[in-house]
Amino acid sequence: MITESQIRNRLFAYLSRQITLNDFEDWLVVQSWNMHQDSDEKAQAIVGAIELRLAEYSDDHLTDEGLDRELAGLFVESEIVWLGNAQPTETIVRTATVSESLEVSFPLAQAA
Repeated sequence: MITESQIRNRLFAYLSRQITLNDFEDWLVVQSWNMHQDSDEKAQAIVGAIELRLAEYSDDHLTDEGLDRELAGLFVESEIVWLGNAQPTETIVRTATVSESLEVSFPLAQAA
């Protein structure tokens, strides 16, 4: 069984470069094998979304930065807040534990 919390923790480890993309993919494959038998729907949905992004990346439909942005968007539920004419310039993922705090930023894609 794989839980949503385990997935998000390992995803954060990749996004903060504590582990490599290969390490993250290897872990995901092993842990999500047969997850349809014993994991909840949220865990299944996030694994499916991650696998889609990884497939897009391996087919060169996403750059390294694009993959990080897409995966960061899956990490937490997000909220977009506009303050006047302010334009966001990056995506920021923050996490904190009792012993440490970590922030990871990704440049936003430029509008075409």
